[in-house]
Amino acid sequence: MLGDIVVQLLAESFDVEIVGQSKAGDDALDDARAQHADLLIIREGGCGAARTIFEQPGLNILSIDNDGREGAVVRLAQERLMLDRDRLRAIATAIVGDAGGAA
Repeated sequence: MLGDIVVQLLAESFDVEIVGQSKAGDDALDDARAQHADLLIIREGGCGAARTIFEQPGLNILSIDNDGREGAVVRLAQERLMLDRDRLRAIATAIVGDAGGAA
């Protein structure tokens, strides 16, 4: 229920489009990729790859190109935050700004 409140607040107050919602047992990370999402919101516990990411704070992911000569790294850093209106505004602004610059 609290997650629904956060989603609703983001959608109504900060011009963030909600593109989908995973069903229980689905891999939310796969669903987010399929929907080209800029933000994935999961509940504590989650499942699949998203759960693994949160169980291992500081996890880095290295993807090696097929030729083995190059790759890309994603550095994940977990940060606890309060979900007040100001923090949600900062998150929404970062998402909209990042999405706008990616085109």
